[in-house]
This record gives sequence, structure tokens and C-alpha cells, in this order.
Amino acid sequence: MLSFMAAILLPFTAGRVSAAAPDQGFVEKILRENRYFIEFANVCVSNFGSAENEKALKDANQHNFNANLYYLESNYVDAFKSVRLSQEILLDLYYDILQKRYIEDSRTLLDLNAPTIIQSKDKKSAHFLQLGYRDVEVARQFRDMGFNYNRFLFSNKIRYYIDGIKRARRAKRFAFLSLIESKTPIEDKVDYHTQTWDEARNKDDRERIR
Repeated sequence: MLSFMAAILLPFTAGRVSAAAPDQGFVEKILRENRYFIEFANVCVSNFGSAENEKALKDANQHNFNANLYYLESNYVDAFKSVRLSQEILLDLYYDILQKRYIEDSRTLLDLNAPTIIQSKDKKSAHFLQLGYRDVEVARQFRDMGFNYNRFLFSNKIRYYIDGIKRARRAKRFAFLSLIESKTPIEDKVDYHTQTWDEARNKDDRERIR
């Protein structure tokens, strides 16, 4: 009876052991992924990061360097552990950068432009402003999704934060576009140029936003 139970349990036990040990292909994948995370964070920290952010990025990069050394030694277990340590630091770094440097800055820039744009009564400028506020809200949602995601899936959480940063960047672009549009004199705008009757009659009235 005992030998029969052992024969049943052995395949499941062996499966768990082999699944827990990272292989070469898996480590290669997470090393490529983590390199992208560090390179993306490097741009953010270089442009807007604080001294604490710079230190965190250096620590994360050091763990990533150690992981590459372990990989060259075919020590895939320690390579995986070092990548996890690197991503654990990147998690806090990305959240801090997204919240304090991107979402807050984008929202402040839009709020500063809003009174001027509303007074200008320029529809295209107001449309850009609306798109900017929309992207700030989407960035905030990505931040919350990343924060509330499974706490063991580091790379998935980081990708949500990266998506949030990309949306916040676009919100800034819309803020500048709305301000430029509101400050452009009417005579310089194509929509207000002198046109013939045939041009006005055949004009496509659908709004087009570049």
C-alpha cells in the first residue's frame, strides 16, 4: 500500500521541484525584460528623479549586473533571485516617479493652462485640454492597477507603472498643444483664413485634431 502511494505522489513531487528551478531560457527572458525596465527608468530618473531615485536605480542596476554574472556562470537560481531583488527596488522607484514626477506635474500643468484656455474660447485648444485631463486620469488608473496587482508578480506591476508614465507624458504634450493653440493669433489659424464661397460650401465640417 505504501509503495502504491509513493508511486502516485512521486510524479507530483518531481513536478513541483522542476517547476521551482528556473532554467536557462526562463532566466534569459527575465534578464531581457529587466534590462528594458532599467533603461526605461533611467530616462525618467535622469530627467526628473531625486537623489533617492538615483540611488534606488543604481542599486537595482547592481542587482541586475549580479544576475548577469550568475547567468554566465550557469547559476540560474541565483540569477533569478538577483533579478527579483532588482525588480523589488524598481517597483518602489516606478511608483514614486509616476506619482510625484509625472501625474502631479501633468495635472499641475493642465490646471495652470485651464483659465487661459477657457477664456480664449478656442474649441481646438479646449479639446486638447480635455484630452490631457483624460490621459492624467488614465495614468492614475494604471498606477492603482499596478499597486493593487498580485504582489508577487513584479514585472506585471512594473508594466502597469510604465503604461501610466507613457499616458502622463502624453497628457503633458496635450497641455502644451492646448496652450500653443490658445496663444496662436486668429489670423494665423487655417480655420479663419479668407476663403471663397465654393471652398466654404464644400468644406468638410468634421473636426480634425492632429
